[in-house]
Amino acid sequence: MRDEASRRDVLVAGIGAAAGALAAAATRMGHAQVPAKEAPDHPPGGQPRCPAFDPRSLEPKGSWYEVEAPDTLDLAEHARLAINALTGHLEPEKHYAVYQSFTFDKEPKLGGLTWNLPAKDARVLPMLRAMTGSTQKLDVECGLMRALLGQLGADGLAYSPLSNTSAAI
Repeated sequence: MRDEASRRDVLVAGIGAAAGALAAAATRMGHAQVPAKEAPDHPPGGQPRCPAFDPRSLEPKGSWYEVEAPDTLDLAEHARLAINALTGHLEPEKHYAVYQSFTFDKEPKLGGLTWNLPAKDARVLPMLRAMTGSTQKLDVECGLMRALLGQLGADGLAYSPLSNTSAAI
């Protein structure tokens, strides 16, 4: 008889394996950190806690330096601005959803709250941090990662925390 794993089990195992590989690489490179005292299983709001998403573990590693360059496109500066935008438009009180529209009026209003765009932000933020060395709003990025993991249902599907319907991210 064959044991079957659910989609959620496979996703959690994959995330665990990736976190383990990162921890092993950090240990080999001398970047390992001593864990703080044990935290509760669930932070306020009920989202699952994952040790791989400690804000300190998201800090970029390496060295950066400034050089004189011709007056051309400064990719590092644009990456820094992108980090500001991608972490600034998230709504932590609303499961890290983002507003995708607003109105210009006497009293401007935000509208069109969506939850599926932050997963795209989570993919690009590590690359932007590697380009800039920025640690700006690491706590927001860490909360986003926890919220995304918290959207996985027991059946392995990602569920919208705003409508409780499943959809592929």
